[in-house]
Amino acid sequence: MRWFIDIAIALGTGALLFFAGNYYDNNIADKVSKQRRLLLKILSFVKSKDSRIAITYGCVTPLGDSDAFMLEQGDFSAIIKSRDIINIAFPTIRQDFLSSVDLFPNLLKYDNVFSISGPRWNTITAKIMGDLGCPVEFVAEKRMVKVTNKTTMKSVEYETVKKAGELATECYGIILSGNVERPGFQNQKVVVCAGRTTLSTYSCISYLNHLSNSKNEVKKLLSRGIRGDNNWCVLLRTRRSPSTVQGTNLPLHDVDVTFDVVQIFHHDDFLAPYQLTWNHANNCESYPYSIAPTIELYQAVTLSGNPQ
Repeated sequence: MRWFIDIAIALGTGALLFFAGNYYDNNIADKVSKQRRLLLKILSFVKSKDSRIAITYGCVTPLGDSDAFMLEQGDFSAIIKSRDIINIAFPTIRQDFLSSVDLFPNLLKYDNVFSISGPRWNTITAKIMGDLGCPVEFVAEKRMVKVTNKTTMKSVEYETVKKAGELATECYGIILSGNVERPGFQNQKVVVCAGRTTLSTYSCISYLNHLSNSKNEVKKLLSRGIRGDNNWCVLLRTRRSPSTVQGTNLPLHDVDVTFDVVQIFHHDDFLAPYQLTWNHANNCESYPYSIAPTIELYQAVTLSGNPQ
């Protein structure tokens, strides 16, 4: 009789674990599905059989003659986090990671572009901002962004607060989305997450991730005319947490930043297309460095449960 009770207990435990596992898996799948639906309300990429997304980043600075390079910690973390966002919203579209230098001559090969970091180091960001007529300008001579009113052509400036040798304590960035007419495409879908500093670049990516978990925030954007299939821009203010560990090539985390929306722009607020005149680093195009191996290494370390 005892063996019968033991078998019953084992079967009952197995059934409980099976249903608990299914419940957990279904909850995770349901959460991802909700995140996807929220992101798809405001983001739009071409999703055909042959579609690809170019995820592009700014130039990196080599350290002397070695194979090592310097990458600002906010940009590094933003690139890693961008893959998570794309995987949630567009899991079936192929992703290619390319520096802006490598992508520029191959821009017409991609029907979707996700550009990370500001126009100082990222020529793709500069081109997209100009092509769309983005109403927020990154001022080259100063650490600030400038917003121009399309009707009055008057501008408001937002300055970065930063001490020498430290990450900014307050800075600004943009999330920009739109459609650009390119030869060979009806429209090339573009998204830009760019900060005036490395901290605000990361914060812009973090804000997109926040939208995937905030129905109310998405509703606020939708009420302002923001849609995935039109041009829109969000100006974001970022503040650094006092506890943030600072250092090149170190990852940032969501707890390191707080952000709030300063202004929302829809397609009627955009200016006529223009050309940015940033003086990009002269030797930027000669850098034969790629962060792709670093991305793979970082993900391997992170997935192992021992992030460095």
